[in-house]
Amino acid sequence: MGFEIDSADLQTPFHKYCIFRNLFLYLNPMHFSRKAKAGWEEFEGRSTMLYTSSPEETIQLGQFIGEVLRPGSVIGLCGELGTGKTHLIKGLARGLGVDERYYVTSPSFTIINEYPGRIPLNHLDLYRLENMDQMEELGYEEYFYHEGVTVIEWAEKVLSLLPENHLMVEISHLGENRRKFKITGRGHPYQDIVGEIVHWKADIPFVDT
Repeated sequence: MGFEIDSADLQTPFHKYCIFRNLFLYLNPMHFSRKAKAGWEEFEGRSTMLYTSSPEETIQLGQFIGEVLRPGSVIGLCGELGTGKTHLIKGLARGLGVDERYYVTSPSFTIINEYPGRIPLNHLDLYRLENMDQMEELGYEEYFYHEGVTVIEWAEKVLSLLPENHLMVEISHLGENRRKFKITGRGHPYQDIVGEIVHWKADIPFVDT
């Protein structure tokens, strides 16, 4: 068994990278260098998995992420109803310094809630989004390229509109209170943020892997 490379597959740098990376691993699987790994992460993003067993733990996770976010950050949240997106956002708000007098909840009809804080928080809930035209009407670019932090619930509906560099959080329901979080950083500074989360979770007992 071997690799067959068709010249038609070499049309873009990405295709070239994938083909020669696989060839490299096939010929020398024990020498997947850090440099090669870093190059792959540029395309796929850097990811980590975490688990929580209560709403309080989910809020704590969100708080840490909020503390390490930079101005202008964009975070997409994906997950079914009831997976804990709102609890995570409550923690994000706490980490961003939003005053506890503000009741952080999913927008019911306005789609967007804005909260002042150490870094302002823009919260978009796209559950009721019917088409992309509504995003244009909202002036989404103002939020995606804003000095505050923008978090988008139901981000899977607008993946094509997200900035190339962003943080994606995929939440899965594992039981009554247990949740799995796959956090992926694509581009700078989000891969670095995932690295900070990796170091943090090593010291937190509830985020078992």
